[in-house]
Amino acid sequence: MSLLQQQRRRAREIALQLLYALDMRSDQTPDEAIALFPCEGESDEVLRYATWLVKGIWGKSGNRQSHKDAHHGLAARTHGNR
Repeated sequence: MSLLQQQRRRAREIALQLLYALDMRSDQTPDEAIALFPCEGESDEVLRYATWLVKGIWGKSGNRQSHKDAHHGLAARTHGNR
C-alpha cells in the first residue's frame, strides 16, 4: 500500500470516528467535533482530508438519516480497502 493510500485510509478512519461522535451528540457541529479530536501525531494531509470528508458528508446531507447512510457508506469503503 502506498503512502497516499495509507494516509487516505487513516483519514477515512478518523472521519468515521468524527461522524460517530456527531451522531451521538446532536448538538455538536462538525467544526466542534474536529476541534475536540485528539490529533497528535497525525499528519496535516490526513487531518485535512478527514476534515474535508466530514464537512462534505455533513454539508450534503439534509437530515440525520442521510448522515447515517453516508457514514455507513464510508465505513464499507474503509473496511473494504484492507
